Amino acid sequence: MKSTFLSLSASLLFFFASMTLQAQSSIKTKAEVFPKVLKTAEWAKFDYMKNVDMAQRGDYHAMKNLLDFSGTVDGVEAIQHATTCLELILEVSDETFASAVSVTQPKLKKILLDRLVLAQGRTKKTDLQKPIQEWAPLTWDALNGKMVVSCMKPSSELSEEEMNEKRAQKEKAQLESQGKQ
Repeated sequence: MKSTFLSLSASLLFFFASMTLQAQSSIKTKAEVFPKVLKTAEWAKFDYMKNVDMAQRGDYHAMKNLLDFSGTVDGVEAIQHATTCLELILEVSDETFASAVSVTQPKLKKILLDRLVLAQGRTKKTDLQKPIQEWAPLTWDALNGKMVVSCMKPSSELSEEEMNEKRAQKEKAQLESQGKQ
């Protein structure tokens, strides 16, 4: 009796987990989303499809959440997630994507740059296989640590850490421009 109950419980758990993944993947997206990434997101209790959907509508915070999620995935899933993010640049706009990148930590920027370049070989969208600096110059600058001026996120919404990073980036850019004169 006990083993039958455990078997039934396991079956129900598997059924509901499958339904959750199926429901998440049924949301329409123009960016390719990968099942293994959805499974990792579910494990991490991260509503991946909700963030993709909101990001596609230009939501800065959702795009930032997706970029931060890049630290959760590795291996093949990391490139798959990067492919989704790469394809989202066209949906959210270069400015919004770059704004989200600009407030990430320098180590994550490096990871994102490496993975997005690898994702260019994975995407089926040929326009995205061109050098990023050609079709998303603000994103390219942000990925390479340059200051990106944007009106997407008012200063009042920035955390103290983000404000300090923006100040440091601005000072660095000023020093670099003074050195060139």
